[in-house]
Amino acid sequence: MRVDLQDGHELESVAEDAHADVAYFSGSRLGLEPSVICHPVTGALQAVEFDYTTPHWFFLDSKLKADFESINREVPGFIELVSRDNGDEKWIVAIHRSDAPDSYYAFDRKTKKLTKMFDSNPDVLRFPRASKKLVVIKARDGLEMVSYLTAPSGVDAKNLPLVLLIHGGPWDRDDDSYDPEVQFLANRGYAALQVNYRGSTSFGIKFFNAGNLQVGLGMVEDLFDAARWAVDQGIADPKRIAAMGGSMGGYATLRALEMRPDLFTCGVDEFGPADEATSLRFFPKYWSNILARWRRREGDADHDENWNRKISPL
Repeated sequence: MRVDLQDGHELESVAEDAHADVAYFSGSRLGLEPSVICHPVTGALQAVEFDYTTPHWFFLDSKLKADFESINREVPGFIELVSRDNGDEKWIVAIHRSDAPDSYYAFDRKTKKLTKMFDSNPDVLRFPRASKKLVVIKARDGLEMVSYLTAPSGVDAKNLPLVLLIHGGPWDRDDDSYDPEVQFLANRGYAALQVNYRGSTSFGIKFFNAGNLQVGLGMVEDLFDAARWAVDQGIADPKRIAAMGGSMGGYATLRALEMRPDLFTCGVDEFGPADEATSLRFFPKYWSNILARWRRREGDADHDENWNRKISPL
């Protein structure tokens, strides 16, 4: 959105997507990626990233778009512009794919020559790797959840042991990028299902607001609905379903085991809190801005004991 800096008046929309918000800094790929591309000297906005089911660039610079297309003709995948010289003639780009670690290339904009520099984890490429499959799962209230299913390579996705791999945040998201944890599970014979439950980011304000005051409640019920979907589709063995996650994903794992012990065989909590009030009391000072937003959107568990008891696993 172009805005008048004098009075804050919105002048015009310069980039938008019907389903997704502008992407943001994420730890799921490099952890450094910008959601926008700006000219290194003038600062002019050249492209904006959106990610509903898969990431894509909305281009405002036709020459930049042409060069990205030139790169993709040689190497498929999502392009991240990692570095560029001030003359904007030499680029370093990273190529992101769901089934392989990132690869890095040098690109000469004048000659259009693309030269591979290195793979970020070449040893992994010697082994079979699984691919993520996009699935859209409906929650019990009809909310559509963009999700990703990864089955072991070379195996039919039928009656498999399933790990519901739950992202943290909750203001974060799962995407179709390469995930070592997912690959590990698939390599060991497990299917992995990653669900963008209500309140996950990137899917618009309505989807985001659907998560208000739903930590430990509607967000976890979304996970139950996803697990039942996998069973109904014949993908998951109903007697071999696990939940697993870190931080908020670990909390959701504990909550899932507490609420539905009949649905889950086991769970793995990777540093997730078991008591919300205790967690909030020990927020570090540099998270103070997050704490205010948390209380507004997810409740004041450290001051409301009834609320804390309602949403805490222990």
